[in-house]
Amino acid sequence: MSSFPRLLTGGTIVTQNKNRDVFVGDILIQKNKIVKIAKEITPPHNADIIDAKNQFVIPGLIQAHTHLCQALFRGHADDLPLLDWLKNKIWPFEKNHNENSIQASARIGLYEMQRLGTTTILDMATVQHTDSLFEEVIRSKIRYFGGKCLMDFKKYSGPLYEDIDTTLKDLESQISKWHQKNDLIDYVISPRFAISCTDSLLKECSALQKTHDLLIHTHASESKDEVALIKKRTGYNNIDYLAHLGLLNSKTIIVHGVHVTRTELKKMIQANAKLVH
Repeated sequence: MSSFPRLLTGGTIVTQNKNRDVFVGDILIQKNKIVKIAKEITPPHNADIIDAKNQFVIPGLIQAHTHLCQALFRGHADDLPLLDWLKNKIWPFEKNHNENSIQASARIGLYEMQRLGTTTILDMATVQHTDSLFEEVIRSKIRYFGGKCLMDFKKYSGPLYEDIDTTLKDLESQISKWHQKNDLIDYVISPRFAISCTDSLLKECSALQKTHDLLIHTHASESKDEVALIKKRTGYNNIDYLAHLGLLNSKTIIVHGVHVTRTELKKMIQANAKLVH
């Protein structure tokens, strides 16, 4: 971080204020924080002046759902249905990660996002090597929300299955170690999706969320096959099932939700849950 002020001059500034104003102006940054935005700012003493003329200056982009652990897997079997793709490709790939490969995967994903203006991400890690991933994230200095992927329902966890006792022990340890490690890091409870988790684990997730005041980040209703499996196993639709187990609230982030019902959508709205489509 520079000890001197930085002044961006003459850029087309795209604001996020109430009026969404767009204007040509200057931005003053001191101690890594934006302290002033105006049409013209007198440069402070020793300021590092950056000419932004003919360029747009926008707020940092937010990637609201990603898997850094999968950056190395892109382009593999993208033509498969979701569950086949997971069981036959993604889960075996994730299982074969080691500490070095997961850091390499994270490094690639982080570089690409930061290079293109992403400053904040919500990530779902894999079951293993979460500490190694956090180490890479901290080196990147990105604003990070994420955590260990949880999978304890043996039939639909494949090689990533982990018993609930090990999972909960890891969760408590990682929350203590990484949550708000610095101003940029927040730990997130991340059950992969309902078909990969037992009722017991999902209830524990609900309890941990309330104890530590954390976000919940989970996939739901991405494919019709997934919805049918949950219905057969539990008698509930996906969102109804999460609500039944205490996992639907204002700090819940549902990913995809392609096949949620209107009733489920209303329930999400009532709970003030968030949907990343």
